[in-house]
Amino acid sequence: MVFCFLQYLKQLFEFTLSQVVISAVLACLGEYSHANNLAKRMIGMYMYASGAQQQAISVLSTLGLSESYSNLISKNVRHV
Repeated sequence: MVFCFLQYLKQLFEFTLSQVVISAVLACLGEYSHANNLAKRMIGMYMYASGAQQQAISVLSTLGLSESYSNLISKNVRHV
């Protein structure tokens, strides 16, 4: 029983560690080039499409995890 629990904790930690690494890499890429914000835009678009409030999107944008609400709803089309 204890062995199964320890395996579960190991898998949980590895999954969490990979999420942290991916998040850190995406943050570094976003800081390296401001045009490289696809991950932030996708998170913001998912939140907007799923009905999240403007305040929640703004908080994640302030933390650097999402694109700002005003950028999400703007009608400007960027050509990359």
